Amino acid sequence: MNKLLIIAFMLFFCACKEDHLDSYSGKNSIYFPNSEQENKAYFSFGYLSAYIQDTLIKIPIIATGAAVQLDRHYALVVADSSTMVKGRDYEFLNKDFVIKANKLTDTVRLLLHRSAPMREKQIQLSISLEANEAFSTQVSYQHIGTGPSAYKRYFTTYELNVDDISGVPWFWDKNKNPKVFPFVSGYLGTYSAKKLQFMIGRYDLDPALLTKDGYMPSSLSVVAWGMGMQAYLYEMAIKGTPILDENGQPMKMGANVQ
Repeated sequence: MNKLLIIAFMLFFCACKEDHLDSYSGKNSIYFPNSEQENKAYFSFGYLSAYIQDTLIKIPIIATGAAVQLDRHYALVVADSSTMVKGRDYEFLNKDFVIKANKLTDTVRLLLHRSAPMREKQIQLSISLEANEAFSTQVSYQHIGTGPSAYKRYFTTYELNVDDISGVPWFWDKNKNPKVFPFVSGYLGTYSAKKLQFMIGRYDLDPALLTKDGYMPSSLSVVAWGMGMQAYLYEMAIKGTPILDENGQPMKMGANVQ
């Protein structure tokens, strides 16, 4: 019985170990934890108010092994292939890239500037972690899947793609989401970038999630946004300060909330 228990425990331990990023038992390593899910991130200014000219992106860093009682610098490098330009499109707010004493984490604070090239096309910033005297990059990748679909997911590289281009979100697009479109338009009305920007600001919505392909907000949210927005638009009109849409006409929501 004891042998069976030991074998069962070993099988359970091995199965669990395969589901997580392996730690490295040698020299402490460093990696981007976000890359455990995805090596790329996307951000668009296109759904934000024109008054917003900058935004802060936070990228976490994790070190493996035990914490030590001194600051440890890590090497973060911007790839030559990046199409974002420092100063024009972004800047790092960190004075130094350091894992502080008795810590195992840090955060890269990246300030994005809303620049003209972003209105033309998506531009990208590729960064990587490199080995130095304090850290190795042994935790560099993991094999995902098996067979022909297998691939490597890298943990020491990260890519941020940014634009300032707006478009109809998937959930509000008649062609992409024909079954639910009548319900959405019934409460939110005709799409406009200005209306969406107004909704994002008023309800503190996440534009990255809201504009993600395949994302469908709950029915309750759609109803609440439509009713809440229309009530506010009525209020502003009564005060003599109507909110105008892109076409110069008073903004209005869908027929179900008129």
